[in-house]
Amino acid sequence: MSGIVAVFNLDGRPADPRVVGRMLNSMRHRGPDGQASFVSGPVALGHARLGTTEESLRERQPLRDESAQLALVFDGRVDNRDELKDALAASGMPPRDGTDAELVLRAYQCWGEESCARIIGDFAYVIWDGARKRLFCARDPFGVKPLYYHLDAKRFVCASELHALLLEPEFSTEPNEGMVAEVLCGRVLDPEETLFQGVLQVVPGNYLEVDSERVRKQRYWSLNSTREIRYADDRQYASHFFDLFSEAVRCRLRHPGSGVASQLSGGLDSSSVVSMAAWLKRQGKVDSAPFETFSLISPEPKDNERTYIDDVVAKSQLRATLMGPKPFSLANSVEQIRRFNDLPDSPNDTAMSSLYEDIHDKQYRVMLTGNGGDELFYGSHEYYADSVRGLRVGRIVRRYRDDRRLKAVNPGTLGAGEKLIRFGVAPVVPKGLRRAARTLRGAVSYPVWLEPDFCRRTNLTERLSGEYWRKRSEPEKPNERALPLGPSYGLGKTEQLGSRYGIEVRHPLYDRRIVEFANAIPDEQRRRGIWQRYVMRNAMSELLPASVHQRVDKAAFDWSFSSVIRDEEFGRVLASPRIAAAGWIDARKVRGEWDAFRAGHGRYLTQFFTTGAVELWYRQMFENSKSDSNGSKACA
Repeated sequence: MSGIVAVFNLDGRPADPRVVGRMLNSMRHRGPDGQASFVSGPVALGHARLGTTEESLRERQPLRDESAQLALVFDGRVDNRDELKDALAASGMPPRDGTDAELVLRAYQCWGEESCARIIGDFAYVIWDGARKRLFCARDPFGVKPLYYHLDAKRFVCASELHALLLEPEFSTEPNEGMVAEVLCGRVLDPEETLFQGVLQVVPGNYLEVDSERVRKQRYWSLNSTREIRYADDRQYASHFFDLFSEAVRCRLRHPGSGVASQLSGGLDSSSVVSMAAWLKRQGKVDSAPFETFSLISPEPKDNERTYIDDVVAKSQLRATLMGPKPFSLANSVEQIRRFNDLPDSPNDTAMSSLYEDIHDKQYRVMLTGNGGDELFYGSHEYYADSVRGLRVGRIVRRYRDDRRLKAVNPGTLGAGEKLIRFGVAPVVPKGLRRAARTLRGAVSYPVWLEPDFCRRTNLTERLSGEYWRKRSEPEKPNERALPLGPSYGLGKTEQLGSRYGIEVRHPLYDRRIVEFANAIPDEQRRRGIWQRYVMRNAMSELLPASVHQRVDKAAFDWSFSSVIRDEEFGRVLASPRIAAAGWIDARKVRGEWDAFRAGHGRYLTQFFTTGAVELWYRQMFENSKSDSNGSKACA
């Protein structure tokens, strides 16, 4: 994990190295192992290094090629190293050393803009191509690594963190109401916009080419919906998954000599990652450095996963740390906004901070998670729609009954009837009735306190259905579809949390090879009856304890939000919201719903917090900064 910066003066003015220096200094937490920069005419690149693999300890960035025409700054990790080395050698361009940065630079030398599609891993990088007088920027397919940018008539600037772009006093920031609306609803779908007008993100799975004449955006990766994997029996699917999963975990166990930490919740996903890592160590397929699990123990008995955690740890004979949640603090939230110019940590991220602190104190620099299982192997919502289109009544009835059984053990999930309407009936409604279909699906459901005019002018209905972003994005090619909207926002927040503690967070289930496999197998391998993640369960049956292998319920994190929202101090934030004056919300309705919630009769949970978080952000970034006598921004 590192911090990267690039400045390109489009009008040809020489780049100011002091600008890059200020931006790097604002991201010192991302690069405690050193900073360096490169300046060539109108371009300046900067790199703040944190070594998270053995090879990265030898990296010196910005990295240049032999001709000095190319310069690279790279934040990330290459997971198909051997494959890439062999392909480069076969193309007559073997790497000069074994670092990941060198592999990325060589790949660009060899294949140009097609190179990013050949790299498997989590990454964001910028290359100055002096011969072509252009910047090339790329981001991994799932948005694990961040890359923000701002473009005006004179300059292109990009950085790993949003606040680094806002340091220059001539950059006038205004709130982006469209993204504010998505955040207030607790459903951020747009992968490009941020809370500020004029500040964007490189879209996951895309690259940018920037020269003095234009900026070109291009998608380099998407899921191929026609590629199918079909085997004769369940064992073959399980074997294929096991091979992919073991490699995804193995290549994420690289570390700089510190060992690896892993989150363990007791659920099937994180337990599978931990059990696979332990198996790889027993088999001698990875080194014998320390490997330790870290678990958050819920204060709510119904969500306490201690029994499952103990079973996983005992079966794999691992070192384990169990901790309680870190309490939420309004003062800390305000400080985060002032420092990073972004929304504060959510209550569940705050609760998890106790683990991050301990992992940092024990000097681990790498942490694994089980993120991705829900999104990839939970069962396709298209099953209902296909069944309704084909009038396959038997399939509909069986899935409906199974969903009723799942609802009984997971009360917080959607009910069977709601799933049938949202995912089965609504998608087959004719296009002329699409707006009504969206209403049936609940896609336009948002907090009652949002002002109607605000919802209209932000196109909120289209935003929450995903149509607003799809209209702006590159048209999908035949037989291709993009990854479903949404996951990159949560992955980005997790990355930011880890970066503050000097920890690179890695997600084996978001390995590109596993995502492609999950998209290609029949839905009955993702879900069969009430068994979700069916192929994962089969593949991991020997490594998981029986208690986890047979689980169909899931713990909730509602307690973290509920305790914060009921707090009087947080209530005072909602009692007199300044964002009501901006025309975003109706203050009276917010207070009424909050009172009902505290009395046990209300709805909404995350939306109360996101409304309070936006309120705190608005106060710090706009009201407080306007009253600053020096005219500086809150981050300065």
